[in-house]
Amino acid sequence: MSKFKMMAAIASLALSSFYACANGFSSAGNLTIGSDMTYYPYEYVKNDQPQGFDIEFMTQVAKLMNRKPVFMDTRFANLVVGLMSGKYDIMSSSLYITPQRLQAMDMIPYLKGGQAIVMLASAPKNLTNMTMLCGKKVATMQGSFAAKQMRVANDSLCADSATHQKIIIEEYPSNPEATRALFSHAADAQLTDAALSKGLTDRFKNRLKVTSDELLTPVLIGIGVRKGDTEVKEALTRAITEYQQTPGYQQLLQRYGFTRLTPQDIATLMPK
Repeated sequence: MSKFKMMAAIASLALSSFYACANGFSSAGNLTIGSDMTYYPYEYVKNDQPQGFDIEFMTQVAKLMNRKPVFMDTRFANLVVGLMSGKYDIMSSSLYITPQRLQAMDMIPYLKGGQAIVMLASAPKNLTNMTMLCGKKVATMQGSFAAKQMRVANDSLCADSATHQKIIIEEYPSNPEATRALFSHAADAQLTDAALSKGLTDRFKNRLKVTSDELLTPVLIGIGVRKGDTEVKEALTRAITEYQQTPGYQQLLQRYGFTRLTPQDIATLMPK
């Protein structure tokens, strides 16, 4: 075995051992949850307290696990590192389930999402689909599914468009910063989660509008668990399944305007 291969093997073994040590719950009686709380209406901070659909959902799930939920506000780009290092037990941050993320972690689906285009209400022309973003400056959150989808569009839709112009992707550390770029005219549009876009237009009435004419790139939303961490994954899956059978879960969906995830959604949208 070459020196390089031997060093790589040792590093791989050490990394595997590190992750194995991080498996299981990080503290007795708690469920520690990593979340980027800048993602209204899923998770955000109001009056110094975590709020939103994911916060309420995970609070009820944790109760069924006989654990106290402990939410840790972490910027999106650092969430995976925190999960793998054992800083928290799970990631719950309206995470889209993608093939790349499934390589890094296990994911339990619990909602269906997609993208929407947001523009200033004063914008004279609505951008209604991904092709119309070609050649435009579009703000989004760093490391997000939206950013990835725009890169895919640059190599496909935009390459085949009449102008052959690519989307100018402007990535920001958080969604509020992307929205501020839109307000300051540093971007023509913002591409973000469809539920978040509704929250933005509710909060900024007469200033923002959703211009996409359909849900763009439908995708499953899931909770991230360390790969191979069967203790956490099995306990979490049981509690989610139990909670989804309760009247309280249906009331939560209705309050936020979400629809129940169906087995057909999972069969159709889960990456193979």
